[in-house]
Order: sequence, then structure tokens, then C-alpha cells
Amino acid sequence: MSAVLLDAQIGGMYDAQRAKATAAYI
Repeated sequence: MSAVLLDAQIGGMYDAQRAKATAAYI
């Protein structure tokens, strides 16, 4: 797997986690 693709995947998972946390907080 390319490093760029892996980095994008991790970034996407982090964004999803943050969105869930924000939704739960609101």
C-alpha cells in the first residue's frame, strides 16, 4: 500500500471519529 493512500485513510478515520465526537457533544 502506498504511504500517501495509507495517510489519507488514517486521516479519513480521524475525521470520522472527530465528527462523531462533535455530534455526540452537541
